[in-house]
Amino acid sequence: MSQPIDIATPFDADDIYFRKMVAREELGRPFHYDLELLSENPTLNPEEALGQSMTIRLLAKNNPRYFNGICTQFGLKGSIGRFFVYKVVLRPWLWFLSRSSDCRIYPNNPESVASITVPDIIKDVFRIHGFSDFADDALTGEYQPREFCVQYNESYLDFIHRLMEEEGIYYYFEHEEERHMLRLVDGPTCHTPITDYETVEFRDDVGDTHRPPDCLFTWGSTKAIQTGAFVMDEFEFAVPNSNMQVRASIERDFPGAGFEQFEYRGGYVGEVKSSESDDIGDAFAMDRGQQFATARLEELQAKFETFRGSGNARGFYAGGLFELIEAPRPDMDRPYLITHAVHKLFLSGYEGVQEESTEQTYECFVSSIDAAVPFRLARRTRIPRIEGPQTAIVTGRSDEEIDVDKHGRIKVKFHWDRYREGNETSSCPVRVVQPWAGPGRGAWFTPRIGDEVIVVFLNGDMNHPVVVGSLYNGIARPPYEFPANQSQTGIKSRSTKGGTDANFNELRFEDKMGSEQVFLHAEKTLKIDVKDSESETVGSSISTNAGGAITRNSGASISRTADQDITDKAGNNMTSEATKDINFKAGGSYGLLTNLGIQIKAMNFVAMMIESGAKAAAAALTRGAASGAAAAVAAGAQGGATEGGGEGLGAAGDSALSSAAQTGAAALAALSPAIEAGAAELNQLSEAAAEGMGNLDGPVEAAIQAADALGTAIESGASPEAIAAAFMGMADAVAEAFEDAQKIIEGLLPQIPSITLWAMKDINALALWSMSFEAKVKDITIKASNRNVGIEAKQGVSVAAKKKDIDIKAKKNIKLEAEDNDIDLKAKKENIKLTGKKKITIKSEDDDLVIEAGKKKVFIKGKKQIFLKCGKASISLAESGNIVINGNIVNVKGKAAVSVKGKPVKLN
Repeated sequence: MSQPIDIATPFDADDIYFRKMVAREELGRPFHYDLELLSENPTLNPEEALGQSMTIRLLAKNNPRYFNGICTQFGLKGSIGRFFVYKVVLRPWLWFLSRSSDCRIYPNNPESVASITVPDIIKDVFRIHGFSDFADDALTGEYQPREFCVQYNESYLDFIHRLMEEEGIYYYFEHEEERHMLRLVDGPTCHTPITDYETVEFRDDVGDTHRPPDCLFTWGSTKAIQTGAFVMDEFEFAVPNSNMQVRASIERDFPGAGFEQFEYRGGYVGEVKSSESDDIGDAFAMDRGQQFATARLEELQAKFETFRGSGNARGFYAGGLFELIEAPRPDMDRPYLITHAVHKLFLSGYEGVQEESTEQTYECFVSSIDAAVPFRLARRTRIPRIEGPQTAIVTGRSDEEIDVDKHGRIKVKFHWDRYREGNETSSCPVRVVQPWAGPGRGAWFTPRIGDEVIVVFLNGDMNHPVVVGSLYNGIARPPYEFPANQSQTGIKSRSTKGGTDANFNELRFEDKMGSEQVFLHAEKTLKIDVKDSESETVGSSISTNAGGAITRNSGASISRTADQDITDKAGNNMTSEATKDINFKAGGSYGLLTNLGIQIKAMNFVAMMIESGAKAAAAALTRGAASGAAAAVAAGAQGGATEGGGEGLGAAGDSALSSAAQTGAAALAALSPAIEAGAAELNQLSEAAAEGMGNLDGPVEAAIQAADALGTAIESGASPEAIAAAFMGMADAVAEAFEDAQKIIEGLLPQIPSITLWAMKDINALALWSMSFEAKVKDITIKASNRNVGIEAKQGVSVAAKKKDIDIKAKKNIKLEAEDNDIDLKAKKENIKLTGKKKITIKSEDDDLVIEAGKKKVFIKGKKQIFLKCGKASISLAESGNIVINGNIVNVKGKAAVSVKGKPVKLN
């Protein structure tokens, strides 16, 4: 390559020659080189050139200036003289990304990388396509990682350009002999001066024919009004009240410089990786939003002052820095960044006779900005919009059936996503539209893994999907068979995890005329919570079936009314309980039928407690007295056999102490809780009742003191007799407390409720087995106010009073009659007393009347007269002392002597 301009191609160097090139370079865009090449061969195969690297070498100051690119077009254009002209287009390897498009979600490997920055996405795209001639070591910005970044129906080149435009990243190329290197940059400090062209001289004092090399011959500047502020705003659902507005501005001292541009949905919310804390995610989004707004303002302000020039500085390229000297104005002598460059190279002389001689021309046209001003790519890449709805499949963790985050968001797999697995990494968390939503209220339905859902994209933004509904499909069939059940609508869920078609909750409506139905099914628990009233009207019957208990509680009353019958039936027991009264009222008869006994009991709660406690105390005393007395006797025996008397009490004394202490403690422990509970209840009943309860304080305290005295006697080594006496004193004190407790029960009678049976006509009580009437404290009274009381037994009637008397009293007559057998009146221990205010008649109608004293005397006593009569015989005993015996024959016979005394004794 001895010529000033030459080219390296896949063809032989002798087969092809460089004629001219127009090379266009732009900061942050692929370069485009249009070439014309000459060859005497009209049959060069384009496929040998396409996709191959070509390099144009231009001699410069001290080092060659290379233009390297990939051949993307090669064609025969025509001929000049004896040469055929070939049209060639060179582009960077980056251009091939325009020939590849996709639908994809980044990160590519979410299982190992949860989020990714835009520079990493760009490098990932390069590597996917097998490109390695790039560097990002010059980047200076901090880029927030993204959890969800979508490429949708766009080329990879448009995709990375769009991301770079958003973030303020751009690139330029450095050319070498066999390759070109793409360098990612994001600010003025990323650029370096052009080698050998660190300073370039401005010359406008020469003509067009003899210009010095590597100078600029024209240079000018332009200032244009640009927006002075850029404002962006977004809405973040997790912090809906947060102000997400960001603003970037610059001050200019001329009219019109203060106008601002506002842009809603700037794209900085929803893609940025956040933490579990919403406010941290908010801060991330604000930082990114400020970065976006600054990039947009810098994009506009980079056009505020621009510079253009032309010359023959052969080393210039877009992205390089140079310093201009000897400029038309002193303020123009400063460093510049080349943003655009057009190179025109022309090599002539091939058509002439002297083909070896050549003539070279080179021109460059550059656009620049001040080297200190940030450059940003203009947002001219089309952003794909998803205008209509799509469907997707709900995904999540493999061990779940429902997978949501704390906001109720789900993951989905889009049908166009060819790369991601159907799991929890398929997408970003997607919000689910509900029929109604508000603070702590509304409706909620969660799509489940495997469901097909409809997805729309807010403002068409592919990075902001929301689920708006669900669809049935060939696998996910509706819960009702159609068209057979076309009149049914409803809501049917499924139990999770592991539920089947048989496990569900359901609310179903049947609208078929004549078969209308509202069906409610709860797989386990149905809970209805009504804070005020509930009203239910049923035109026909109500049926309730429960496999377990049915419980109804009311803070007030429960009322049941039936125009006909109310029937209650229990397989086992039926219990009705009221704190106060239970009233049963029947317009007709009232019947109680039982296979066993009927027990009706009225008892005061306090009396029950005291009675129970007193019985337990008495039982403890009974048990303890026996063991305690035995221990005391043993202690006495041991003490008598030991010198020192009580000092030798020993093991037997310890036993007595233990037994006595246990006895007293058990008795008091049994009685005290009942007394305390009773006192608490009586305080609510009346002051008199509470005062009666207080009467137990003395006896209980005496029992405690007696127990303490017993313990003192044993500890002090008293004699066995003294210990035994102390023990019995304690027992007496506890027994007295027990008796006082019984008295309290009797004193509580005004508070003890009664049972009253009242009927307009008859009360009939019938027991197939036995019937028992018992009053534990006072009497049982059976009374017929106007008629008789009849007690009748098929066999015997037994009336017994275990401790006191039986008192049978009638205003008129008392009749005791046994139809078939005897009436037996017997007092086992003492007397039977029959008293009549007027007359007592004892009569035996069919047989004998026997009055017998089994062991002692028979006394018959009358105040006026005692008259015994049998037929015509009689004996009369009068108050006056006369005894008259009348009879046909009177026999007086004695086995021994018969004495007759009188004053006088008269014998006929």
